[in-house]
Amino acid sequence: MAASRMNNGPSFGTSSGPPPVRGRLAPVLLAGITLLIGACAPRVPVPPTGPHTHDTPELVPYPPPPARVEIIPPTPGPDALWIDGHWRWTAGGYAWRAGGWEPARAGAHYAPATMVRRSNGELLYYVGSWQSDEPPTAVDAE
Repeated sequence: MAASRMNNGPSFGTSSGPPPVRGRLAPVLLAGITLLIGACAPRVPVPPTGPHTHDTPELVPYPPPPARVEIIPPTPGPDALWIDGHWRWTAGGYAWRAGGWEPARAGAHYAPATMVRRSNGELLYYVGSWQSDEPPTAVDAE
């Protein structure tokens, strides 16, 4: 009498059918929930940004630490703009300048704190500041 082989349990790795609906639906639901949360999130009003056109950079020996996470308080008014906090170079190292609400400035843009490495390896630091949208004058260029 030949022994017969019975297949009473699940078969792993041999199914050729489509994956269960639950497996196909999960990525779609995750994407939908992510879009919904993003669409409902409040927008923080920020100023227009642009380059440092009127600043003289500081030569610094090393880059700043990573930015700190800040909790943004409620806006003080409809014309307030949020300026992110940033590290500011001082004589002995970097000091954190907390972010805050500032009034909008007509004819100006905000130039965020920026680091630039020259081809000779020097590191230049531009402090975050408001910049006039007017072209620099001869006095500014000196």
